[in-house]
Amino acid sequence: MNRADREAPKGFRSKLQEGAAGIEANSTRWVILALVVGVLLRLGLVVATTTPEEPLNRLYPGYTDGTAYLNNAKSLVQDGVYGYGGRASAFRPPAYPAAVALSLALFGNSLTPIRAFQIALFLVMTVCYVAVATGSFGPLAGVLTGWMFAIYPLFVFLSSEMATESLYMALEAVIFFLCIRTLLAPYGRRQSAKTPLVVGVCCGIGALTRPNMVFVFVLVLALAAWRGVREARDAWSTLRVVLLLLAGFGVIVGPWVVRNRVRFGSPVLTTNLEYNFFRGTFDLVHGIEGGRNIRDVFREHGVLYEQEIEDPSRRSLPWSEIDNERAARAASWRIIEDDPWGWLLERSRNAVYLWLNLEWEPTIMSGRTDVQWSAGFVTMIYCIVLSIALCGCFSGGRAAPETSERRCRFMAGLFILAAMPVILTFVGKRYRISMIDPYLLLLAAATLQRWLKRSTPLPAGSSRTPLPPAL
Repeated sequence: MNRADREAPKGFRSKLQEGAAGIEANSTRWVILALVVGVLLRLGLVVATTTPEEPLNRLYPGYTDGTAYLNNAKSLVQDGVYGYGGRASAFRPPAYPAAVALSLALFGNSLTPIRAFQIALFLVMTVCYVAVATGSFGPLAGVLTGWMFAIYPLFVFLSSEMATESLYMALEAVIFFLCIRTLLAPYGRRQSAKTPLVVGVCCGIGALTRPNMVFVFVLVLALAAWRGVREARDAWSTLRVVLLLLAGFGVIVGPWVVRNRVRFGSPVLTTNLEYNFFRGTFDLVHGIEGGRNIRDVFREHGVLYEQEIEDPSRRSLPWSEIDNERAARAASWRIIEDDPWGWLLERSRNAVYLWLNLEWEPTIMSGRTDVQWSAGFVTMIYCIVLSIALCGCFSGGRAAPETSERRCRFMAGLFILAAMPVILTFVGKRYRISMIDPYLLLLAAATLQRWLKRSTPLPAGSSRTPLPPAL
């Protein structure tokens, strides 16, 4: 290799680092530009693939929950009862349908305002993760996080859907931000009593968006208690944080649970937990065995199918939603006891399909070249992000144990683990998109920053400077 060949890569690296330094010096402008681009992309997709009257996306109408949320909202607005056509229900958590109902009450029947609201939630989510990335890894990671969140195809698509995940993602972003910056920050940093209360409230609203947020809340409680024990804080300080978290959560969830106890005789968050667990025992990643109709399987086990429960024209059900949950639980355990190893094998397949983005609706994919190409493209992008994030996690293990970078990686990993119980039910990529992908993008941004600045000396006061003992 001659001298010119040896110097060429060095010159390219220098230019790359100079560009990175320029972006870092103007990080705020680059983040604002990313937010503007993200908003424009989402507005363009809303205009191109949706209509004000239809909850489904015309490009990929595979996420049909929007129709059920709309029915919940209409029942709330027209009949003053959360449910379907005036019939009370707890089958779906109420937070997102309540937002839809507010939109209907204020702006009429058009669904465009709720989609605009979801774009606003994208801004909230992105700003929170940009702040975390900037504080934990550095300004360049913050800029990379902003751009990745703005143009990540699965996030852009989700903003156009009538999807509760948009609200869930924004709430979890606020929770993660507050945990990293204040609630679980190093000992000695001034904290307000409002912070754990706000985190508890956000967890409560999240639990009424998707019950999976309960796992996040339990995780936050455990981490808050562990932090107090590890840093040898006085018992009252730790207990106060835990009590404020519980109070915030209870203020939001309590009225809903009491309502369900009064109406249905059981203090439940939702009446589709056992239902989804049961469905996951036979609605497998490769479909239902023998190609049977899903309604027939439900009928065979004496469990009401969701389309029966969510039919707004039905004034009553053959039995209550609580009894339906009990029937679903009994049916689930019968199936598992018949073939426990087969059930475990299918849970592992769920995990593989979830992590490799392999779950697509075959009836929509069939004969649709545009959908097939789109699915292939977004899966490729996802796999690139996953690979970069994993590389960063392995190489990041060499970082000093008491840095903000290490703490953020650790927290992101725990939040990802809190989402994994979804594999116990049937696979839906929306679960991974909303509960796991934000942390993969955050970790990927941190990894890219390290690669770009590998040969660049750290500035004074860098976020990678060792911090006092923390997580």
